[in-house]
Amino acid sequence: MCAAFPSIPADSAYLGQMRQWAERDEKRLLLMRNAGAPSGPVFTNLDFPPRISCFLFEAKAAMAVPTKYYQGLKVDGSVLRNDWAHDFCRSLAVLEDRSLLLLAQAVASTGTDTLLFYHAVKFEPNEYSFSALGNGRFELSVSGVAKQGRDLLGGREASHTYDFSFMHSPTKPARLSSTSFRASALASTVYGRYGGLAHTTEESVITVAHLEPHPYLLADYAKLGYKSKNEFIDSVSELLGSLLH
Repeated sequence: MCAAFPSIPADSAYLGQMRQWAERDEKRLLLMRNAGAPSGPVFTNLDFPPRISCFLFEAKAAMAVPTKYYQGLKVDGSVLRNDWAHDFCRSLAVLEDRSLLLLAQAVASTGTDTLLFYHAVKFEPNEYSFSALGNGRFELSVSGVAKQGRDLLGGREASHTYDFSFMHSPTKPARLSSTSFRASALASTVYGRYGGLAHTTEESVITVAHLEPHPYLLADYAKLGYKSKNEFIDSVSELLGSLLH
């Protein structure tokens, strides 16, 4: 069950897209089992695939670009790749009992449609910390938490240890238009290092690390009562801050 966010309408495109995504992951897993395709961990301590009907929030890096899109996540002491492509994910959801759901995956779509890694993990309220940092800033963190679950490829019991500190800063004062960003000194540094904006058609760039509604959810902003995507993004400090404080 989900935490008390605005209800998602039954005809929401988000719910349909999340069902389709789950179906794609089921097919990937079946293909991988049949082909014996190599993979990193494909792990969950939940039913697979999870049926997502909650608000998902992506842990995005400051000035996200395709090659450095997500905030950092370690599994078993190793840093997972932070880039972005279709069906990649690094998102959180807060459940009704204040437990935390982490979804993190990367996909290779050349040859066999492979899950390079997959983690769908529920953390109990005593396994993560929420730190209010003032002025709408906060941090959600997990430190050295080992979770028991299932290796979905082998069907065996497995355990992985998780570490992350996802930061959120208010987005409204940190938003630059794409035009202003390209003209700024930041642009040459970021472009030179990482190769361009994450979505060149976006109208703005957010210059701080933050949590942002998943793109499928963000597209339904009007049905959720927001006037614009930016208004929805800017509500995250209040949505998550008030719930977890």
